[in-house]
Amino acid sequence: MAREDHINPSERSLAYSDAIFAIVATIMILPLSGQAVQGVAGSKDLLAGLLKIWFKLLIYALAFILVSSTWDTHSRVFRYIEKVNETIVLLNLGVLMVVTFLPFAFRLFVVPDDR
Repeated sequence: MAREDHINPSERSLAYSDAIFAIVATIMILPLSGQAVQGVAGSKDLLAGLLKIWFKLLIYALAFILVSSTWDTHSRVFRYIEKVNETIVLLNLGVLMVVTFLPFAFRLFVVPDDR
């Protein structure tokens, strides 16, 4: 039988998860900030500069939509959870681990390998 002191309100897990999703959504733009800005700034025409980096902007938009939709689904699931136990916490941490991997995967598409 589970002890009551090991069961926490789900709001703490949801708040922690919301913070992780917010951080991931924010840091995904960082790979675009250096090289992409230089490419646009070096172009005489703004539209021509944006066309140079259209693929990177598309990948960023898709990754942002993926993170945002995952966050929305996650928050909808937690509306039905009143209390969490160790199993739910571990499963939630597994989901968050996958989500925190997304900026790295996004960076592989955006930043070219200079070797």
